[in-house]
Amino acid sequence: TASSSSEVTFIDGASSVVFDNTYNIYCIIIQNIVPATNNVGFIATITNDSGSSYESTYYYGEDMVFSINGATNTGYSDNSSAGIAYLRGNGNGAGNCGGMNMWIANPSTTGTYPSVWGNGVSFDDTNSIRAKYFGGMYATTGAYDGIKFAYTSGNIASGTFSLYGITT
Repeated sequence: TASSSSEVTFIDGASSVVFDNTYNIYCIIIQNIVPATNNVGFIATITNDSGSSYESTYYYGEDMVFSINGATNTGYSDNSSAGIAYLRGNGNGAGNCGGMNMWIANPSTTGTYPSVWGNGVSFDDTNSIRAKYFGGMYATTGAYDGIKFAYTSGNIASGTFSLYGITT
């Protein structure tokens, strides 16, 4: 659970977290997330050194965003050095929040690019509900042992983060 947190991490071996080849696929569920700063993006970055540093280049992402008011039906492509963007323009007004499900293939795989995919929803800073489908990758082969979630500016005011491992 986040409460005025700068970031939330899942690092293999830290705080009883398992994030390796124990499971074939992982699911991260994020509920009721609220930024401390209005109109900020929410990103994920990966680490291969137990969180000592996070990769800062070669992130790629695609998403499709639908707005409940029909004003925004937009696809985004992203080549970012910051990370993979998942929630754009997340609002922090009364009642505003977001959530998402992120799927991650075995992070211990070394021969393919680490990839993620999922869906999410947020109440944005223009008082519109945005539904989103996304996919992204870190375009360098190699295993990684952790993932970090943070807003592009300010803290995570609140939210619940859960990691599940699935054997297929």
